[in-house]
Amino acid sequence: SPGTLSWGENPHIQISSNPAGIEGTSGCDRPLSNVPEDEGKIDVLHGIPGVGGLQSLHEEDDPLEPTVRTAIKEFNKKWKNGIQYMNDKGLVTEDPFTIANFLMEHNERLSKEQLGEIFGGKNNVDILKYFTSLFNFQGDKFDTALRKYLSKFMLLGEAQVIDRIMEIFASKYVTDNSGGVFPNKDAAYTMAFSLIMLNTD
Repeated sequence: SPGTLSWGENPHIQISSNPAGIEGTSGCDRPLSNVPEDEGKIDVLHGIPGVGGLQSLHEEDDPLEPTVRTAIKEFNKKWKNGIQYMNDKGLVTEDPFTIANFLMEHNERLSKEQLGEIFGGKNNVDILKYFTSLFNFQGDKFDTALRKYLSKFMLLGEAQVIDRIMEIFASKYVTDNSGGVFPNKDAAYTMAFSLIMLNTD
């Protein structure tokens, strides 16, 4: 069923080394624990500055250009309007890489829920792929990489959406850690998807 999940630096979720009895994978060294659900959303980012929430700066102290600041406000209300505004003002182009760059550069100010909406869209896969390419998972344990990834946006949608996002994450993780604990991206995907489904209602 639909659910949401976010991981941050000090999450309430802890990951086991072998959830769901998956064989041949490792790299996660913490036990799973139940996470309380609040209004249908699993949120493990409470109390983490700059993650899962929006920075509140007085506009007069804000170093951002007014057009960028307005673009962020529009995005946080509705991502489609925000992207359109960015395009109109020349902040991004139709190239999904420019959009991904903007979303990463200003991530802490952007609504994690709206980011989850755009990344979950079937027509926005290229944006998600480029966004994911901006991460560096080299040397990261699997659970650390997954937490880092999911600290940037809220995972929304049903199983097929989570499936698509975890496949992209797994491919990037294995590329950054070739010769690591996972023999291929399918093994990493199986672990990632299982971890998410175990912690999403």
